[in-house]
Amino acid sequence: MKRIRSAFFLSVLLTLHLGILIPACSFCATPERKVRVDIAPLPFRSGTMLLEERVLKINDGENKVESTKGIQSLALRYQQRVNLSRRVQSAENEDVMVEDHAEDMAIYFATPPQINEQPGILARQHLHARKRLGLWLYEPQDRKPDNALNAALLKLSWMSSLLDVVPAGIGTQQRTTGETWKTDFPVPRGRQKGTLILSGYECTLVAVEDVQGVPHARIAVQGTLNVEQPTYAGAGSLAFTGHVLRRLKDRLDVETKLSGSLSFTGPVTEVGGTPATLKLKLPCELHRTLRIKLR
Repeated sequence: MKRIRSAFFLSVLLTLHLGILIPACSFCATPERKVRVDIAPLPFRSGTMLLEERVLKINDGENKVESTKGIQSLALRYQQRVNLSRRVQSAENEDVMVEDHAEDMAIYFATPPQINEQPGILARQHLHARKRLGLWLYEPQDRKPDNALNAALLKLSWMSSLLDVVPAGIGTQQRTTGETWKTDFPVPRGRQKGTLILSGYECTLVAVEDVQGVPHARIAVQGTLNVEQPTYAGAGSLAFTGHVLRRLKDRLDVETKLSGSLSFTGPVTEVGGTPATLKLKLPCELHRTLRIKLR
């Protein structure tokens, strides 16, 4: 920090007296100057407290049901806000308190109704999180979950797993600003329920930026995430683009922002017992911020 501040004051003095500008952040790149930095993730120490805020928005999604009776097509809106306090126990175990949870959902024909956000069932829930086969699983610490709570925990699980797997392809190598690289992930053998398969993954180190006096790497990401049998017989996929803002001093992903199209196809049963096929096409936006409260 002292070195960054000294560089800043020196650049101001030289600018005023000599008309020469020296970049205040010695790590930060300019269009004429590329820098090579270490962007490999670092593990959190046991006991680290993380504060996480997530917002998911799905607007004008297509909800289509096809059966022998015909095709019923409706629009769908879904919004979710989740704030978490996460105490790290290990790389695969966390103690989690849901500080805030709210949802809004509407299914409509043409004009969307007004947003009617309601408190979510996860608010103030104390959870234990454990990572198994690449998926985050959540269990209440003080109660047995009913069907409604299980459904909310499943949504939380998929959101956490998605946010965990997306930056995985950034890798551990040093990179130069402007550099683009691809990461190939091995496809697991067989078809395990809930397996996340990431393909077409590409990263670009767009820039190294100064944020409140600290260098951050802005990394563009894109790819496709396929999910085999996310809840029952069926398959889903998410084609996404976005960016990760990674603080270089501790490699914390302070911001992850993704947008894309979520698709799902699977069997359902209509009222009366008629078998049908559900097809979803959902444009979505996901924004997460992360900060460290206690190291």
